[in-house]
Amino acid sequence: MPARRLLLLGPGERCYGEVPPPGPAPCFGGRARRVPAAPLLLRIVLLLLLLAGVRSPVPAAAQAHSPRFTHLTAGDGLSNNRVFGIVQDRRGTMWFGTPDGLNRYDGYTITTYRHRRSDPQSLSDNTVYALYEDRAGTLWVGTTVGLDSLAGADGRFRHHAAIAEEVRAIWEDTAGLLWVGTSGAGLWSYDRATGAFAQYLPDPADPHSLGAADITRTCRPDAPAFRRGEEGRLVLPRPAVRFPRPAMRSIGGRGKT
Repeated sequence: MPARRLLLLGPGERCYGEVPPPGPAPCFGGRARRVPAAPLLLRIVLLLLLLAGVRSPVPAAAQAHSPRFTHLTAGDGLSNNRVFGIVQDRRGTMWFGTPDGLNRYDGYTITTYRHRRSDPQSLSDNTVYALYEDRAGTLWVGTTVGLDSLAGADGRFRHHAAIAEEVRAIWEDTAGLLWVGTSGAGLWSYDRATGAFAQYLPDPADPHSLGAADITRTCRPDAPAFRRGEEGRLVLPRPAVRFPRPAMRSIGGRGKT
């Protein structure tokens, strides 16, 4: 009967050869091959991964950054915390229309433009509802008493006297015609090539006339639509609806505003 050998195995070692009898660690008989334990560095890495926990990759949707908001208030120099209109011009400057003037924000400081009775080139009224920059870089300002424009950085406003009503919406179409929506005075168009304004009003006898006199919003840059205040009715000036000539009047010519 061959002699039996007792092999004592260290941590991480295994015994290969004859099937050992039941028992914990010892291995009897046969040939055995020692398998060295894992290197110390690998053991440390595995331990750290076990302690830290390995998480599955985060879905791409969850990796999207949440928007971070910056608050600009009267405490920062804004003339009023109520803002009716916002536009960013081609230079990146932000403009805010408020009940207490027009605010210009360049990212550092806020400049407020207000109406001054002693200055005929100041803002026509402190309540600013609508703002729009046209393709030429002119800033159009709709106030409670009419339409102003600002073409330079000198703060001198031009008043367009043809519209003396509250202006709520301003838009330029693809042909370069400026559309102005008012509260109660219908829709106006302004042709800068001729300097003429045209007014459009509802006419019950004409199914192709304007559908409402209160124009408070504009939408869709490719086909401007104008909405009547609370009723939410939509009327398309073109091309879907072809207005007749102005329902009431055409005012001005070149230089006469």
